[in-house]
Amino acid sequence: MKASSHLEFLLKLKEFSDLRENPKYPQVITPCINRTYSILFAMIDQYLNLHPHMRLFHIGHDEVYYFLTNPACEEFQRLTGVSTQHELFAYHLSIIANYIREKNPNLSLFVWHDVLQNLNINILKKYQLMNVINPIVWSYREDISVEGFIVGSQANLFGQFKSLWGASAFKGATDEIATISDVKHYYENQVSWIQQLNSYIPTKWKNFDGVMLTGWSRYDHFLSLCELLPYSIPAMAFSLAAWKEPFKSLPRASLYSNSQLKEYIGKQLQCSSSIHLNIQEHANKLIPKCKFPGAAIYESMIFLVQLWIKVEEVESFVNKFVTDLHVKYNYIHLKRGEECLDKLTPIMNLLKKFIKSFQKSMDEVFSVQVAIEWLETYFMKRYRLINQKYEFIRRAVQEQRSWLPRPIPDTDKIHIIEKNKR
Repeated sequence: MKASSHLEFLLKLKEFSDLRENPKYPQVITPCINRTYSILFAMIDQYLNLHPHMRLFHIGHDEVYYFLTNPACEEFQRLTGVSTQHELFAYHLSIIANYIREKNPNLSLFVWHDVLQNLNINILKKYQLMNVINPIVWSYREDISVEGFIVGSQANLFGQFKSLWGASAFKGATDEIATISDVKHYYENQVSWIQQLNSYIPTKWKNFDGVMLTGWSRYDHFLSLCELLPYSIPAMAFSLAAWKEPFKSLPRASLYSNSQLKEYIGKQLQCSSSIHLNIQEHANKLIPKCKFPGAAIYESMIFLVQLWIKVEEVESFVNKFVTDLHVKYNYIHLKRGEECLDKLTPIMNLLKKFIKSFQKSMDEVFSVQVAIEWLETYFMKRYRLINQKYEFIRRAVQEQRSWLPRPIPDTDKIHIIEKNKR
């Protein structure tokens, strides 16, 4: 549950806009207004009622970018004595944590590390957080040792909590608009965590209890969908296998040459051929036929990579003979237009076929809006441009039998659109 930041789904609404920590941005909820807690407590109650047997409860608190900027914070500071952003964070976290513990004292509460690491031991003790929350140190890099939390005072701080966890990733952690999973990246992320567990972590963090494997669908409520979960199941399988014997204890080797691991994953996912590890293999290898849940989406995404290659080959031919000038001034080389049409027609059929098959496979897993959002984000703009040129050529080939003399255009000025000056 998001209990501090990433509350855009709530704070973007006009009725809750007064609760924004920064009135301009709907990311962070303000601790300076009492109504904040009536709303968050109601959300917590919903979670507890929906999951009466849960033992672990993650309450977020990552990427909190704004502090003490709500107009109500001036009076709040006067009444509470909270004077710094770090103390405000601790104040808010303690209220949320204590409310949950009153409801269910047996729950283990997890909090992301990235803001928490800025608090000193005195603030943590003042708000009695050391034995109440369990930090999760997240790192999704191929080499997690480059993260600042691994050394120094931050490491000492994390070692004093009752329990400490780590977080790796299997999707949604390489780029905001990544649609293709870099299986190697996510596998190497697991390997790097394992290396730390076998070296640094035992010497520094006696309280380290485990690593959580995470997958992300958006970087932010307002941003686009990234790697789809069904497509990313192979990346998840490789990531989980990294933690499983015998693979966990094997000497480190390139994922590409690890035939034993690839064979194991292929069997687990019931695939007809080897799982692809990157976009280059999507482009050059046969599409594996698999039987894991959502496999049709996995196959559709690979098919699309190969389809775009075919589109680019056709476009490279068509663009030689049909430019924007031809379209704008409605004239065409008839013979070349016919040749372009011969190449574009089967491509248009494949693109239309992809839309139908992709929606069908997506609708088996998600609500219908998800496929539409994905298509509008990553597919439809290019499709419409191709279709626009296809329709122009089709009409021009059918209709044009005479043409204007050159120069085309017959004008001595270029039209430039500029913004109106106020």
